[in-house]
Amino acid sequence: MESSIDKFNGLDGVINTRSQIKSIICQAVDEGRNDIVIKLKNILKKFPEYKKFELDVTEKAYGEIMPHLNGIDLIAIDDDENGLGKPVSSEEIYQYITDMVIKLIESDKTFKWERQYKTNYAGVGNLATNYDSKKAYRGINSMLLNFIYPLIHKREFDNPYFMTFNQIEKAKGKLKKGSKGYRIVYFTQLYTFGDPDKKIAIRTYNKSKFIAALKKSKTSLLNDFSPESIAAQSSIPILKYYNIFNADDITGIDWQLKKEKEKTKVEKLEIAEAIVNSMPNAPKITHAGGGGFYSLKLDVVNVPPISEYKTKEGYYSTLFHELVHSTKHKKRLNDPTRGGLKFGDKEYSREELVAELGAVFLNSEAGNLLTTINNNAAYLKSWRNVLLRFLKEDNKFFFRASSKSQAAADYILDRDKKGVPGYIDVIIKSNKIIEKKNSSIKKKTVKPKFNKKTKQIALFGKGNKELTGLGFVSAATNLEAPKDVFHLAGSIGDFIQDVQPHQALILIKGTKHTSKSQLAMQVAEGFSLTGREVAYIDYEQGGLESKDTRQSLERNTTPRGRERIHIKGYVESPMEELQAIIKFVDVIVADSVTDLGISADQLNYLRKTYPKVIWCFISQVKENGAMYGGNKMAHNPTAIIECHPNVSPEGRYATLEKNRGNDLNICYAIYKQQAFVFKDQKTKYGVKTVRKYMK
Repeated sequence: MESSIDKFNGLDGVINTRSQIKSIICQAVDEGRNDIVIKLKNILKKFPEYKKFELDVTEKAYGEIMPHLNGIDLIAIDDDENGLGKPVSSEEIYQYITDMVIKLIESDKTFKWERQYKTNYAGVGNLATNYDSKKAYRGINSMLLNFIYPLIHKREFDNPYFMTFNQIEKAKGKLKKGSKGYRIVYFTQLYTFGDPDKKIAIRTYNKSKFIAALKKSKTSLLNDFSPESIAAQSSIPILKYYNIFNADDITGIDWQLKKEKEKTKVEKLEIAEAIVNSMPNAPKITHAGGGGFYSLKLDVVNVPPISEYKTKEGYYSTLFHELVHSTKHKKRLNDPTRGGLKFGDKEYSREELVAELGAVFLNSEAGNLLTTINNNAAYLKSWRNVLLRFLKEDNKFFFRASSKSQAAADYILDRDKKGVPGYIDVIIKSNKIIEKKNSSIKKKTVKPKFNKKTKQIALFGKGNKELTGLGFVSAATNLEAPKDVFHLAGSIGDFIQDVQPHQALILIKGTKHTSKSQLAMQVAEGFSLTGREVAYIDYEQGGLESKDTRQSLERNTTPRGRERIHIKGYVESPMEELQAIIKFVDVIVADSVTDLGISADQLNYLRKTYPKVIWCFISQVKENGAMYGGNKMAHNPTAIIECHPNVSPEGRYATLEKNRGNDLNICYAIYKQQAFVFKDQKTKYGVKTVRKYMK
């Protein structure tokens, strides 16, 4: 198979279609060639109307193809002469890691090593951690420090922190005599630029130096591109490695670690269960016979019942393994390069390696790695002959598998922009439910007093047969609390509060430039994160074909939230299409209701016929306060949200004009996505309005 470098260089003087260039971009992404990706993307962006291209590739791509760099730190080098890491080739790095894995697989069958870190520390956890950044190592480095090195060296690390020699000296620490360093990998960017006609040749690891030299060269490219853009197009990732030392081997540094109580098995298993339950767009999980497997065709994961495992940790480790397999499906990571059809071939073997390494990542996250690590190693050893053959043939084999494992684990953990995994919300929610149940148990039932004069309770208690026959229920009947009342996820849920899907209609109104569409998108995500399917009819911005809709999604939703939001630009036959849509969704959002083109009577019919469907409409308001299309467009909503204008989007907020059974004093900052209340404080000069955020 041709590399993206060869394909890019082959574009010179050849006519290619837009789709062919896009395929080269996709391959370059997978091969870590950022220089090729940016160059071709800029061409497609600059000429959006072109369907075919004939390119003059004057500056050829060169260098080597990298395995995907997912999970490997990018470290900028300020000094070309004394950069971090030894000046070795990437090939040597691949070979070093491959040799470590081969050593592990060829080692003795039994692993005496029992534990990884002896204790947990508050705020740190059980994974190897960079002391300076306080972040756990990822990807290939996580695999080396948490799995391969401990097993090979049979060493227990009491302290999770690691430092470079320079960091130790900077922190005024001292390395114990005879201490061994552990090699890890990083990559840096090499910036290169050449113009033979003008005799320009720039090559440096320092971005600032590159930009300065570029400006000094006065190349004609500066007429069309900024120096930063040229730097981005001219960068090539270069792999390096450096040695780090565990804190157990360092003296003179106060690690400021506070030991926390060891977590119980229940807590560890609670996390594992939450990881499974919070996986976005998860496959169906069954517990039938036939062992553990994943069916790509049926998109089903099967594992034996938990009762058949020696430990509960073993059950979750197997389940994690199969869930990692499922991430290759087109509904998830859509990675057709993962998994072969023939048992024992290279692709099949790599996919098994990806799944087991992914299980290691997830076991680490769940706190189960101390229990499962020997089984994980034993599983790899069970593939001894097959893996050894491919590792010796291809020294990038393990590197690529580890990268894909990290991508699969990241998908399952569903981390947000701050790196917080999705299962945290599941645990918090489950704990709130437990607290709510416990609090309800403690409450004493207060019996109503019987009024002898009116005999009201006695009368209603017996019930009136005639009224009962007409569908009435006595108000004295001891009914259970409605089970279908819920909150939207996130701060938008704090704002809208209790929602009950009984002919519910949320109306978002406001004049121009009040961020109504932004709020509607946030409401849609709030519903989606509760597991409800949302149909979003986007007349205003035009659907996914529109850049406005895509930008709105980026600003107002998360990848996890977008899982259940389905967008269409318009509907041609509203009543027919709405009745078809209703069968598959829980919420219908229309931006705007005027464009939707249904009457108040038609909507009332839909609300009564499908009472469990929740409607959310945007309605623009004229400067005089009247709604476009007339006040009938309000349709007797259960909640009315008014969006208030501001010159700056950051200053726009929403208030509640109507919200059945809920607090109308809660407001919402649309840009910040934050619920708050206005609190009046009396002063000697009058009343001062203070904005007080809820969280």
